[in-house]
Parts: sequence; C-alpha cells; structure tokens
Amino acid sequence: MQYVPQFQRLLTGLAERLGLGALTADPHSGRCILLVNGDLTLELGLLDERPVMTVAADLCPLPREREEALMETLLAENLFPSAMDLSFGYDPTSQRVRLHAAFTLADLEEVSLYRALDRFFKVASHWRKKIPELPREPEGEPNPVVLGGPDLLRV
Repeated sequence: MQYVPQFQRLLTGLAERLGLGALTADPHSGRCILLVNGDLTLELGLLDERPVMTVAADLCPLPREREEALMETLLAENLFPSAMDLSFGYDPTSQRVRLHAAFTLADLEEVSLYRALDRFFKVASHWRKKIPELPREPEGEPNPVVLGGPDLLRV
C-alpha cells in the first residue's frame, strides 16, 4: 500500500493533462478504468505490493476457429516485439486477447505516463485492426512444414 499515494498522484496529473475530472483507483480492486475514444478500456493499477504500474486492455475475443494462427502471431510478437515493453496475453475467464504493459513508478512522471499511455493506445489500436485481418485456420488436415534436412523432425 505504500505506493498508492504515488499512483494516485500520477492519476491526478493524468486527469489534469487530459482535462478530465478526478481519476481515482477503486478502493477494492486498486484499479482505475479509463474508456478511451468510447471503445477501448484501459485498466491502470499497481502490481501487487511492488512499485510497478500496470496497464491492460482487452483487444478482442479469441475465436476458436482462429485460435492457433492468432496465438502463433501474438506469441511471435512477444518473442520479437516491435512494441518493446508491451506483451500479449490471454484471459481464460473472458476468453479475450489482452495487451499488457508494466512501468516502474520511479521512472514515471505525469508527462512520461501520458506518453506511455499514448503509445499503449496506438499499439492497442493497431492490433485491434490487424487481428481481424490475420489469416484464418485452414480447413482439414494441416500440411507438415519441413524444417530442414532428413534428420529433422517434421511438424
């Protein structure tokens, strides 16, 4: 609980910068929920008892017929990210793909938080548009991909 005052100061500064009323964290969950442009919900909060602020957003449902291709693409993005400090995850409760970020409180101030959230929003918007365009799973049996010479397994 020692980091809550610093988190609240960041929320207050963000609200002032955005011209919003007061932003506060929910006393039970510790999260502050922001609706951006009427269609993207950002969840801001603290990571356990550590000096780390988290940001998360639901991007889309994970359709069963596209599960493998979509997860393969998103896992590859996690391994070789173009969005360096952001990562994708899957929430089994809501069955949705989520985008996550974590920022050390010591590195944040009002301006850097605003920039980080702006970047988070741009990446989330990009992937929300891109995910529906990803290829669908092929029908029938998958064709094995040969990885190399005869000594390598086929998958």
